[in-house]
Amino acid sequence: MQSHATHLRRILSCGVLALGLWMSAAAQTPTIPLGSYTAVIAQDMRVGNLTFPGGEYQLTLLEGGKYQLGRNNFITLSGTYTVSGNLVKFASPATMDTCSGEGMYQFTITGNRLTLTAATTRVDSCVERLVGLTGAAFFKDDPANKDWKGIGPTGGQFNAVIIHDGKIYAGGGGSNSFLGSTGGGVFISADNGQTWRATRGIRADTVFDLAGFNNVLYAGCSGGALYFSTDGGENWERPLLGIAVTALVHDFYEYNGRLYVATVGDGVWRLGDSPYKWEKLGTTGLTNQNIWALAGSGNNFYAAGNGGVYLSTDGGATWTLRNNGMTFSVIQALALDGGKIYAGTQQGTAAQNEVWMSEDNALNWKKLGNGIAADFPTGFSNRIYEMAVAGGKLFAVGTTGVIMFDGTKWSTVFQGTNITSFFSIAASGNTLFAGSWYHGIARSTDGGATWAFANNGLNSRQVGGIYRANGVIYAGTTRGVMISCDEGQTWTQTTAPIVECYSILPFDGKVFAGFAGGVAYTADQGQTWTVIPASSGIGGGFVFRLLNIGNALYAGINNATTGGVFRTMDGGQTWTALNNGLTSRNVFDLAATSTALFASTTGAGVFRSTDGGQNWVAVNNGLPSLTIVGLAAVKDTVVAAVIGNTLYRSTDNGQTWRQPEGGAMPTGTGWLIDAAGGNFYASNFSASGALRSTDEGRTWQYVNAGFDARWGIRWFADGGTLYAGTPNGVYVSNGLVNRAATVSAASFTPRIADKSIVAAFGRDLATRDASATSLPLPTNLGGTTVKVRDSNGVERLAPLFAVAAEQVNYQVPAGTAAGTASVIITNANGISATGEFNIAATAPALFALTANGAGPAAAIDALTGAAAPFNATQANGQPNILAVFGTGLGADATDLDGNVNAGVTATIGGRAATVLYAGRGPGITGVNQFNLTLPAGLAAGTHTLVITRGGVASNSVTLAIR
Repeated sequence: MQSHATHLRRILSCGVLALGLWMSAAAQTPTIPLGSYTAVIAQDMRVGNLTFPGGEYQLTLLEGGKYQLGRNNFITLSGTYTVSGNLVKFASPATMDTCSGEGMYQFTITGNRLTLTAATTRVDSCVERLVGLTGAAFFKDDPANKDWKGIGPTGGQFNAVIIHDGKIYAGGGGSNSFLGSTGGGVFISADNGQTWRATRGIRADTVFDLAGFNNVLYAGCSGGALYFSTDGGENWERPLLGIAVTALVHDFYEYNGRLYVATVGDGVWRLGDSPYKWEKLGTTGLTNQNIWALAGSGNNFYAAGNGGVYLSTDGGATWTLRNNGMTFSVIQALALDGGKIYAGTQQGTAAQNEVWMSEDNALNWKKLGNGIAADFPTGFSNRIYEMAVAGGKLFAVGTTGVIMFDGTKWSTVFQGTNITSFFSIAASGNTLFAGSWYHGIARSTDGGATWAFANNGLNSRQVGGIYRANGVIYAGTTRGVMISCDEGQTWTQTTAPIVECYSILPFDGKVFAGFAGGVAYTADQGQTWTVIPASSGIGGGFVFRLLNIGNALYAGINNATTGGVFRTMDGGQTWTALNNGLTSRNVFDLAATSTALFASTTGAGVFRSTDGGQNWVAVNNGLPSLTIVGLAAVKDTVVAAVIGNTLYRSTDNGQTWRQPEGGAMPTGTGWLIDAAGGNFYASNFSASGALRSTDEGRTWQYVNAGFDARWGIRWFADGGTLYAGTPNGVYVSNGLVNRAATVSAASFTPRIADKSIVAAFGRDLATRDASATSLPLPTNLGGTTVKVRDSNGVERLAPLFAVAAEQVNYQVPAGTAAGTASVIITNANGISATGEFNIAATAPALFALTANGAGPAAAIDALTGAAAPFNATQANGQPNILAVFGTGLGADATDLDGNVNAGVTATIGGRAATVLYAGRGPGITGVNQFNLTLPAGLAAGTHTLVITRGGVASNSVTLAIR
């Protein structure tokens, strides 16, 4: 690439004159613009006995004076707000208990930065709100600047589907044997299921049921969580209520003008006088608190669960068990059709699974028709999850698909794919929607006669392994492996084992996958898979990590008796156990430095091997716990994720461990993987989203923009693209792997001022070389753009001088505020590089002809235009005058006419030189010119030159004097 000094000389020689001017003034405003604002609170904060997790806190100001406050897209507080002058008052309903009442805050807005401070006139009794609003400055979100986007696979587990107010709502999420219940959230379709979109505020939880009541939508989730939405499901918030955290909020039901909900573990609850308030019903006679379903008519209110069917005739104060005639009474589903009550069993054997019917208010029960077991082949074991009546027929969904009773017998109407379970069903006229275990939502528009999946935009698959090789993206899911050959536009289910997949890695011309039970491989880009048999010597258990070192492939297997570390040297045909010294066979993760192999375990900590796994020793000095769920290495730094704690790093091959030095670091961090470019990526089971370290684990930052997932399970970088496997599918980023280092284009130091000419160094910064050929400078060269976001959150496109794959020369946009600025360089293919630099009021830098910040100055004789060496005196014997060129003098002296020489000093050879002029250069954007009178009697030879302004000295260049 052409050096900037050469570029400068070319423009000077042409005598081109131009003025680049772009000013931006920050202004105060008496109102706060609507929208979402994000503040990063790096560390957990403890106030009294309360701990508030670190994370990205979002303040959303909605129309109608409403607000929501959440963390990592997880809304926890809501209410109303009013603005008066520079004060804003936040209030929450009295029914929110500990966070009710109101608080007054002073606010200032500078650019896109919103700063809130507690007003002295009123102390906010809601500590959670106080911490969330004042823990850090907020910056207004720009949807165009999201780091991440979801690319599928479409589908996922959907436990709930309802039709409400002309829209379809689907609640997703699921569980697997290691992670337990994972996120999914609520999706909306406004076109009868043709397309779907995710809603905000609930993606962190698994949704088990949905309901609409009195213009409010409700969602029941795992962990005793219950959400509601007052804006048609666009935004969700969570009231404070006392449902046990061990319970599932499972089934809503409207009965006699009130809304009720069944919980699996905490009985039946009823909505109070606001969406924030719920009350538990009586338990007299309700001998089992695991209630799955509700139904009611007239004075009869039914609750079904693990104890059977219970009847209440006093609004839920007392209950009576009604199971007469049932031979199996664990009931998950209820449905009413006129005077008939239907009850579907939960998990019986093939002979026990039935739908029972009562026509006398649950006093007596009988099989519907001849019974499910009689109408289906031997071995049919349909667990009934939900039922719906449509067109005079009863539809039920369960473990073998959608089945229908036509008044005479049962038959299967839809099974979908090789994973046939369905969890939910809703009907409206001839249209039915069924939520499946794995493949999303199926739809029938002809009364259940024909079905097809309708999943456009419905992304809620749990992805535990991710890799890209030879143009194919492999996503290891809870139900096998899916592949995409078009960067996520379409996905295909493979023939890999239909079990959880956690690790995918190419090796020896094949692609290997680690499953919950073993290892399989494909030699044809995922089309067919071969399961490695136990006879090969490989152990059994959860294969959480595959790791390739040279010609060896290692598998870390989590199982107390058959797990440990295994190695193959022949492409997976035979495996050898390498467990000598491992005191725990429950291996979670593997990582390697240049000199050692590491394994993390449950209960025994981290082990190290220096002989390829033949022998292991424990290396746990400094670790607070011995259950390590994540392990990764960049260069010779190893980072361990300690369950229930935080990250620890070692730079001495595991001899000692210590916490990172700063930045974001919440507790509970799990699953960790290193990525190309020398970056670490991490997330935790507390829904903190995505974190990144670009300095070998010393400091960490949140990188959550667009990362609408509970956590990242696996990370993989391919060139400049980063992939994340999450409980909500695959997310991709084109701006988090590459790092761009920005320095002064003159001094090549990180001292930079507004309007400086700078150089950014990285990779994939441009797809082709290009230079500006006209003025004013363009903001797009060869498809490359540079965006600078200042400390006030204001973003500006930068004027560009020249771009190449590894270097971009640009000008800091006028008006960039002092403080830390971030830069995003995006090439024509959409690949980005990011970086940070500090903006100072002044940072003088002098150009050198060597283009490295040192050596001969870019200077001319100001009187004759001659180049070096320079005469010490003029023809009249007076000291000569030189014109020297640089950048970074300051915004007031760059691209603007004026002379700031009064505040600028210069030394030549250690002697003071008179500064006649310091200011805008002759027609070159971003260039400063200094006219200097040489010290009297300056001897011939080479002398150093340094310019100083505001106490900030430039780099040292040389002047040749004769």
